[in-house]
Amino acid sequence: MPYYSLRITTGNDADMVELKEMYPDWHAPDYTDGSAVYIKRSLDLASLQRNVAAIGGGGGAVEVKKISKREFEWKKYQ
Repeated sequence: MPYYSLRITTGNDADMVELKEMYPDWHAPDYTDGSAVYIKRSLDLASLQRNVAAIGGGGGAVEVKKISKREFEWKKYQ
């Protein structure tokens, strides 16, 4: 199962709250760190990008990036 980071690149705190609440498959994120959400999901990159495209309808943007298990674990425990 792939690992992903989703980071709010433009927008505000409300966009981060929206990202955490809607999470792409309606399960809570595995963990969060400031402006990023880290997840392990069976969705593909294109599906995640479509799911978060509506975040911050007033100009917010979310960067979706596939990450390695090693990076996922490292971020989780730092």
